[in-house]
Amino acid sequence: MVKKIGTGTGIVLLAMMMSFMWAGPSLAAEDYPKGPVQIVIPFGPGGLTDIFWRSTSEFIANNMKGTIVLVNKPGGGGVVGTSFGANAKPDGYTLFSANSDPLTISTVFTPNVPYDPDKDVT
Repeated sequence: MVKKIGTGTGIVLLAMMMSFMWAGPSLAAEDYPKGPVQIVIPFGPGGLTDIFWRSTSEFIANNMKGTIVLVNKPGGGGVVGTSFGANAKPDGYTLFSANSDPLTISTVFTPNVPYDPDKDVT
């Protein structure tokens, strides 16, 4: 059953929706990013992960109107870079390219991995 609303109520609802549409984009973005965003690649330069991020980072930077810095942190089969990314400050300015090897295989075969893939990686 559809209930009709009065003209006054309809105008108020329309005004509320328009105010949210006007304020929405400015509230959601909050001028992100205010500084460079770094993407940590847990492997050396020239590999598939590195090539992927180098080929897409310019497109992403242009769309977010910011700067992206690619940081290669090779070592330990990806454990060094994954540890750096997983333990970074959770402010949205350090991202890392998660790969299955350091998140699954290395945690089984490497004792005392400095991160917990279930808790530290979101």
